[in-house]
Amino acid sequence: METITLPASRANIAHLGYVGRKPGSSPRDSDEWYTPSFVVDLARKVMGTIHLDPFSSASANVIIGAERIFDISTSAFDQTWLEANQKNKKKYAQGVNVWMNPPYGMPIILQAIEKLIEQCQRGHVAQAIVLVNNATETRWWQMLFQASVAIAFPKQRIAFISPDGKTIGGNTRGQTLFYLACSVNASKHFLQEFATLGAVVQLKDLDHKVVPELSNGRQLSLLESQGGANVYGTWR
Repeated sequence: METITLPASRANIAHLGYVGRKPGSSPRDSDEWYTPSFVVDLARKVMGTIHLDPFSSASANVIIGAERIFDISTSAFDQTWLEANQKNKKKYAQGVNVWMNPPYGMPIILQAIEKLIEQCQRGHVAQAIVLVNNATETRWWQMLFQASVAIAFPKQRIAFISPDGKTIGGNTRGQTLFYLACSVNASKHFLQEFATLGAVVQLKDLDHKVVPELSNGRQLSLLESQGGANVYGTWR
């Protein structure tokens, strides 16, 4: 995945951490931090099989075990996520099961969330579990919150894995796991399995499916929520 380096002020470097790494420091690239197996195992219990990890690498997929991945050379932004898996049309009739631990830098994380919601709206994704920081003040976190049927807040910060296989300690941020039900809703299983990590919250009915689709030809993304009903539109 592409490394995005953002300028950091002296105050930021002294006081802020980004997924366990102070801005401006160089030991490891946080966009290449992998999910530990115990989290991925829960995702598999919920979805059965991980068909696609759209922001990955060959080494990361040793843990994830997705049937298909997109990496920096096969950018997820240039792909229709279902078409890459259409050899068995019956198997993917409802779309693909997606695991996503996207790059955490801006603007790529926002673009990744928009792409996921677009693919869900288009019927290419059956269900998805997304692991991100619990940055509740950000637009992309709020987009995920509005689009999800259930979420989980681990009671401990997740210790990610570096490309060299070492556990990365000192994580300064907590995480959120989001469950999106596009054409398949296994949120009951999500709530049961991820309760072993910490607090879980049901956001919508257990039979809720599919993010409403727009056909205005522009980027599909969540705009706002009114009166308890999700309203989807464009940010631009």
